[in-house]
Amino acid sequence: MFDQIKTIIYLKRSTLEIHKLNNSGKTLMKAEVPWNKDDLESILKDIPNTFKVKEIRLLLDTSICYAMILPLKEITVPKRKEVRSMVSGIVPEKLENEWWDYKILITKDEKKILFFAPVVEIYKQFINAIQKTNLILEGTYPLEFLPKTDNDFAAFAKISLNGKDEDTLGLIPPKAQGGIDFAEENKEDKPLVEGRKESKSKVPQLLGLLGILILLLIAVILQKSSNSKKMLSPTSELKEVVSEPTAVPTVEIVPLDSFSVLIMNSTKTTGLANRAKEALLAEGFTNIETDNATEAAQFSSVAMKTGISQSVYKDIIRALNSDFEFESDLVELSTENQYDVVVTLGERKEVAQ
Repeated sequence: MFDQIKTIIYLKRSTLEIHKLNNSGKTLMKAEVPWNKDDLESILKDIPNTFKVKEIRLLLDTSICYAMILPLKEITVPKRKEVRSMVSGIVPEKLENEWWDYKILITKDEKKILFFAPVVEIYKQFINAIQKTNLILEGTYPLEFLPKTDNDFAAFAKISLNGKDEDTLGLIPPKAQGGIDFAEENKEDKPLVEGRKESKSKVPQLLGLLGILILLLIAVILQKSSNSKKMLSPTSELKEVVSEPTAVPTVEIVPLDSFSVLIMNSTKTTGLANRAKEALLAEGFTNIETDNATEAAQFSSVAMKTGISQSVYKDIIRALNSDFEFESDLVELSTENQYDVVVTLGERKEVAQ
């Protein structure tokens, strides 16, 4: 599937998963730990010794990045600066040059742009921490744009992160292992001129400053004379310069412990419901009950009430997919059901196959 062992860190808002895969996509080692800004550095420093790796890939959960698909109507392919202008009024954070990415997709039926940017505060914490370790960050990718497969981590491991900007999606730190200045100005807006030294003469600067002071003095005199004739209303002044706020997408944070879950074992194999319960507890669900189903099912399924985020369904599938073969479609659960989510377990994956 890919040419070498890959190690992937799946970063969520309060936990991170570490998956080490062989070149066929099979998980060799994995771990999940809670993290915060104080202990993130120590967690990352343990990875080289524990997992025997140096290079990692970072997969961002939907709760800590902005990901969107933009329709492309123009005939010409937009450049990076033009894409940033398209999303600047939507993403509620300043888009620094290196901290977002996009990809142009053109098919017979449609043209579109895949765009993503991490939540800067969280991504900054990760980058600052990894710079203090021996790890090398190969690239960053959003979970939202992974191909739909049974194994998100194997899918990410196969993705190429190198290529032309508009053809490849993947965030690669430009100064990996070299110190990143998050306060640095946007380079597209402020180009640097190399090789030009600052003039030693201060005379032009002093003359310019004197000219500014003279203009300010004239402006103050004119303002005082006009104040006696007209008072500008603060309200009318604001109406001229303040536009209507633009609605922006918010980062969705879904507390898994707020949902009641019932796990139904429809097989003759004992202990499957408890095994699935342990996996969901590790994922973050807490309100879980188990029972036996009245009818047997060959494949497993998930039923949820309308209105619950699709990310909850993805979390359940990711936690249980290695042991159970799930139906492809999500089942709608009756609003009268006492549970928010019902998971029905069919035959184990190896038996079903």
